[in-house]
Parts: sequence; structure tokens; C-alpha cells
Amino acid sequence: SSPILLGFIGISSGFWFAFHQLFDLLPNFVDDWTDSSILLGQIGGLFGNQGWIEEAARGVNIPQEKLLNINALMIMFTMFIFAWLSSRVSTLVSTILGMAIASLALISFVYTANVYVILAGVVAFTVGEMLASPKRMEYMASLAPPGKRALYLGYANMPDGLGWVLG
Repeated sequence: SSPILLGFIGISSGFWFAFHQLFDLLPNFVDDWTDSSILLGQIGGLFGNQGWIEEAARGVNIPQEKLLNINALMIMFTMFIFAWLSSRVSTLVSTILGMAIASLALISFVYTANVYVILAGVVAFTVGEMLASPKRMEYMASLAPPGKRALYLGYANMPDGLGWVLG
């Protein structure tokens, strides 16, 4: 019944709708439209792996799951940095900034299938995700009237579910 709560759930549902597309649709896009053989050849040259260079010359692509795992690797190895950074600003600022960065990254996928743009988009999306996602619980708790904190924390998962269903 709170307009602020309903607004937050609505806006967050839109964000989570887009969020799930990174994992549901982007892999298909990368498989079907992205030529990553150029990157495979460059990595092969950098590490002196002649097999990768030959595969790249034949047009073999890097599997999409290896490209998109940058998201998981960044979260595992840099989340503590972004947690510290987001602790320096208000919860709402961190959430809005994170959602904006992640949304712009998702929009970048619409304009090109270039492997470097895809990788940069995944990196930017991950930064936005790390700024926004953990702070939503804190923000929901701050919206809760006295005695309703647990109820509001339950509502914090509603946008994720709605976004996934819509996606």
C-alpha cells in the first residue's frame, strides 16, 4: 500500500527483467551473431598458443559461456572493492547508479555484435550489478515502518521474480 514501496518494486522489476536477459538471451546472441575468433587469435598470440591461432584462422569462436564468465569472475574477485565503494554513498544513490550502469551496458548490446563491445558491456553490467544488487535489501529495510522490516525484506525479492517471469 506504500507508493514508495510499489514504485520501487515496479522500477526494480524492470531492472531485473533486463538483468535476466544477460543470462537468458545474451548467450544465444553471442552464439549466433558474435565473431570471437579474432579475440581467440589475439589471446593465442599473447600466450604463444599456436593451436588457438590456428583455430582462429579457421573461424572457431570462443564458447559464449567462457566469454560471459567474466561476470562471475569479476564478482568473485572484485565484489569487496565495490562493496567498499558503495558503502561510501547512500543506499539509494548506489542502487540508482548501479541500475543505470547496468542498463546502459545492456543497451550497448543492441547496437553491435562486436566481441570487444560485448565484453566491455558485460564488465560494465557487472559493475552496475555489484553496486545495485546488494543494496536493494538495505534500501527495502530503510523503507519499512517499525515492526514491518521482515515483511519488507520479503518484498525485496518480488522484483527479481517479476522480472524473471516477464523476461
